[in-house]
Parts: sequence; C-alpha cells; structure tokens
Amino acid sequence: MDATVIHTMPEIKDGNITDEKLLAQYIEGDQKSMTILVKRYEERAFRVAFRYCCNRELALDAVQEAFIRVLKHGRKFKRRRKFSSWFFTILLNRLKTLLTREKKSTNLLQSVEAIPAHDRGREERNLEQQIALKEALSRLTREQQKVISLRLDADLSYREIGKVLSTTPEAARALYYRGVKKLKQEFRG
Repeated sequence: MDATVIHTMPEIKDGNITDEKLLAQYIEGDQKSMTILVKRYEERAFRVAFRYCCNRELALDAVQEAFIRVLKHGRKFKRRRKFSSWFFTILLNRLKTLLTREKKSTNLLQSVEAIPAHDRGREERNLEQQIALKEALSRLTREQQKVISLRLDADLSYREIGKVLSTTPEAARALYYRGVKKLKQEFRG
C-alpha cells in the first residue's frame, strides 16, 4: 500500500494471535483486529497484485477492494480454511475482475513511471533486468505466474496455494518448479 498509509497506522501489538482469531475478533466488533490483519497482509498483497498486473494503481485498487470484501464478507469465512488462502483467493478474483474491466495491457515503463521519484533512480538502474524478467514471466502460463507470485511474494505454502487455485499441493508444487525451471532456461540461454 502507499507508504504514507503504512507509517500512519497505529502501533498495535498482535502477539501470536492467528489470522483466523483476528477475523473472529473483528466480526465480534474489535476494529483493532482488522487493523492488525491489514498490517500483516497489505505489503504481501501488493507484491502479489503488482506482479500479476504490473500496474501500481490497479494493484493498489485490487488490494483495497480485497480488504473491503473481507470487511463486508468476513462472516462468510469458513473456519476450516486458513485466512491467508481465503484472502489471496479474494485478491486474485478482484484482480481478474479489474483486469477484465480495464481491458488494456500495461507495460513495465508505465509501472516505473508510477514509482515515487525518490525510488525511481534505483528502479531505473534495474530496468533492464526487470524488463528481461517481465518478458520471461510473460512466457510462463498464467497458472505458473500465479503460483510463483503466491510462493515468493505472499510466502504461501504449496498447500495454501493449492487452496487458492483450487488444485492440489502437489500440482501447485509442480507448476512452481516447472515455471522456475523455464525461467532459469530463459536466463541461461
């Protein structure tokens, strides 16, 4: 999310409370519990969304809409699931909807222009590598892209990724390793 939002959020000690317990506490009326969940997930959610769409504004919108969905539909959460799996499913569905609405492709140069000026120098130095990675990622299947993003950006287990993508953990693992293997071949050759 926007750096100003991250820095202005109140400091809340969350201890070892599970995400599922925080959601239950929010449903019972504890607003601070949702603040803790947002703090836990906003950065990872943005990384997943940005890697998926390569558009800063669209990624921010998707993350915001995903949190709004959690606020509105928290009562529908099935306790036998992990919150992270449920949340990232919502996020990916919001991204699909927004991308369908948007119906225009964005390129990496537009994304770099959206980066704040103080970060732009560093980003421009890495632009060539980013373009090469973006091109290599675009040659992966959409499912491989999702698995790699959920594994690296959201730090989800293969079991959680399987739930998000409605597949088995073994299939998620296979998609990940095939995608990584293909990326390695792209950069070697």
